[in-house]
Amino acid sequence: MGLTHSTATRYQLVAPAPRSHQIDVVDAAEIDVTNDQAALAAHEAIANTPELRQFCDLVFDGVDTAACRKALATLVLCKRADAQHQGTGSIPGNREGALVLLAERLSPAGKEALQRLLGGTAGNNGFAKYLSEPDGLCLAGHACWRQGKDNVLAGARAKAAEDYETAGDVYKLAGRASWAADAYRQAAEIHMQAARYELAAEIYKMAAGVYTHAKRLPQAAEAYGMASRAHWCAGQPELAAETGLMSGEVCMMGAETLAADDRNEACLMATFAFSMAAQIYAENHLPEKSVEAGTKAIQAILGIDPQEGGADAYTSIAHAYKAVAKAYARAGLNEKAAEVELCAAKNYWNAADAHRQAGQYEKAAKAQRQAAGAYKAAGMSYKQADRHNEAVESFLMAAQAHLRAAETYGRNAQIAKSYLAAAALYAEAGNGERAAATYMLAAAASEQAGWFSTAAKAFSSAAKFYRCLNRHDRAEDAYRMAAKNYMAVAKASTDAGWRLQAADARLQAAKAYAQASLPKEAAAACREAETAYIKAGRPERAAQASAQASRFDIRASGPQLSRAEVIKAINEAIASRQEGLKKGMRSGEITLRMEECRDIFSFVDFDAGADVEWCLVSRGGEKNIYDFVTASTAISMQNVHPILRRELREGDVLQGHDVLAPLLTASPVEPEGLEAAMDEPIAAPEDTANSSTNVPSQK
Repeated sequence: MGLTHSTATRYQLVAPAPRSHQIDVVDAAEIDVTNDQAALAAHEAIANTPELRQFCDLVFDGVDTAACRKALATLVLCKRADAQHQGTGSIPGNREGALVLLAERLSPAGKEALQRLLGGTAGNNGFAKYLSEPDGLCLAGHACWRQGKDNVLAGARAKAAEDYETAGDVYKLAGRASWAADAYRQAAEIHMQAARYELAAEIYKMAAGVYTHAKRLPQAAEAYGMASRAHWCAGQPELAAETGLMSGEVCMMGAETLAADDRNEACLMATFAFSMAAQIYAENHLPEKSVEAGTKAIQAILGIDPQEGGADAYTSIAHAYKAVAKAYARAGLNEKAAEVELCAAKNYWNAADAHRQAGQYEKAAKAQRQAAGAYKAAGMSYKQADRHNEAVESFLMAAQAHLRAAETYGRNAQIAKSYLAAAALYAEAGNGERAAATYMLAAAASEQAGWFSTAAKAFSSAAKFYRCLNRHDRAEDAYRMAAKNYMAVAKASTDAGWRLQAADARLQAAKAYAQASLPKEAAAACREAETAYIKAGRPERAAQASAQASRFDIRASGPQLSRAEVIKAINEAIASRQEGLKKGMRSGEITLRMEECRDIFSFVDFDAGADVEWCLVSRGGEKNIYDFVTASTAISMQNVHPILRRELREGDVLQGHDVLAPLLTASPVEPEGLEAAMDEPIAAPEDTANSSTNVPSQK
């Protein structure tokens, strides 16, 4: 406590008082502390004895001396009751309150006397005379605690931590485990804030052990959890995991005997402690320990009764499963991760049902989306484990969950988000028909919400899937709707003064019109884009838009072919040029190639009789070689170039008329140029850092 000794003060405190001032009533064995009247009379007599008055004047600060005398008298009688093995119910005042009051009123001399009491050098110390040994220790502990608070306020945090730790030691000696644990925790928190992590961890564990002894298990578990965090901050991951396991074990102590709500809370705390340990083990390449900790987490989850907590309980259980799944995934245990993700998804689904039954539709939709996320995560983990059938099933369940969320929401914006997520998952699962239909729903909801750009993109995505399904009429309808929404974006951008964005939107509309076999509308949109680019000060973009308008004019002046007719013409042209395409055929500045007469990535063979759309993908490089792929392969690229490993750019993928036109004018490469063109190496990747894939997935 940092107190100095004074010989004079020590003499005043410990020197015996004259016999006439001794408290005879205290020493009298006949005091009956169980008798209310006798205890009250004794209390008044003790509080007013000259000896006690003199003692109080020396050890307390003089503020409210009457209250201090009464408090001390209460403790004197409590000491007598302890000696008689009697209760203290008849004694005036309150034992705990008296100790707190006296600790607040201690003078420097009183603190010095208490320090000597702690050091065992007090001799005839007044505190030892008036107080029982536990009460004396408690008073010293209170004084240390108060001094710790004062040092915190003064900025002396290191000294404050020492004070709190001393208080904990003293309380422990006094048999006050609960107070001791609280004091240790205060000390640990100060060390934690000062980044003294190893010391904080050890003191947190001391607190946890004492809390456990005091049967304050939730606080013990929390203290072990803080110790785990401190070990982690100190760069001691294995100790962090071990301490986390201890936190979980304490949570589960006697959980089965608790009331339902308390049991659920204890099991949840244990689950998260175990799952955190599992994650730490996984990150440190200890998969066996990670599995053990994960197994404990799942056992803790099974102790939760969701019927007691309804939707919130289901959600908490799902969160817990997600935490375990994350640990398994980090350990590379993909199948286990997927199985646990499915458990999480089912509980999110149950939570959604419970919220829906309670009329909480916003919460129901959120839970449904969380279920979708868990199903998707399961699908990704199954995919990593090469369990493709299970992955597809998980993706389909995720899509259904998103659709259910869309049905629950009452706002078009949220509905659109759910439909978009569902459509993407149907695409991931390879269900093109459901993907197309759901993209159409997403587009309609986005349009109603005024999200014209999102609507246009969704209509375009639907069109691509319809095209892969050879449903060309529907594809053209979707492209027309996409163009309409791009034009709406252009108008809104123009009204807002965003000229460049307006020009870009008109150019996107032109491309959609072209895909819808509407070259006149495409040319008109290009010219509007040209004008907008000029106003935006982008003459080079204006020139490109003008050139595209001219190409659309040429197409509009010729025979008007539907998309199906264009695809048929492409297939006929490929069939008649198969031998040349195997070696490579030149058309203007590009070389067309269909080596082995199949898709270069998915290995789908060319069949002249099949109603399959063929596209061209650039390989990059100076020779401008384009390989044939199916429309399905082009869609599966997901905006990532399969060779160059960067985002797709304008001209990387050619479709429709852009394939037919060069194909019809292609001629065999001259013998002297053939070898150079075909032997040109594939262009090096331009940006591997931002790549997520190299070869498109095969549907």
